[in-house]
Amino acid sequence: MHRFCGDFRFDDPAEISVFVQTLEVPRILTLLIILLILFFLGMLMVPIGIYAMTLPIFFPVIVSLKYDPIWFGVICLKMMEIGAVTPPVGLNIYAMKGVVGKDISLEDIFRGVWPFVLCNLVVLGFLILFPEIATWLPNLLFD
Repeated sequence: MHRFCGDFRFDDPAEISVFVQTLEVPRILTLLIILLILFFLGMLMVPIGIYAMTLPIFFPVIVSLKYDPIWFGVICLKMMEIGAVTPPVGLNIYAMKGVVGKDISLEDIFRGVWPFVLCNLVVLGFLILFPEIATWLPNLLFD
C-alpha cells in the first residue's frame, strides 16, 4: 500500500469514510471538498444517483465532524440545484429547452442561468455560515 493510505482498502464505502475521518484537516475543508465533489457530480448526473453513490461515504464523515445531518441534507440539495443548471451537462437546462421549444436557443438559456447560479451560491454561503437558517424549522417541529 501507499504510505499515505496506510492499511486502508478503498473498495468499501465504510473504509473510505474511516480514511477521510482520520485525515487531520480542518472540518470546514473536509466539508468544502465534499461540496465540490457534489457540485461536479451534480453537473453530470441526476441527484438520486449521486445520493445513492456518495451518502454512504459522506454521511458518516459529516456526523463524525459534528455537523447537523438535516443541515447537510439541505446543503446537498442546494449543491444538486446548482449542479443541475451548470454546464457541461446541466440536465435542468435541457428540460427547460424542451419546454420553451424553438423560441429560445440553448445558448441563451445557459447564458441566462448564471445570475441564478450566483444567487444560489450566495444562499449556500449563508447556509454554511449560519446553519440555523436550515435547521430552525425542523428544530421547532421536532424538539
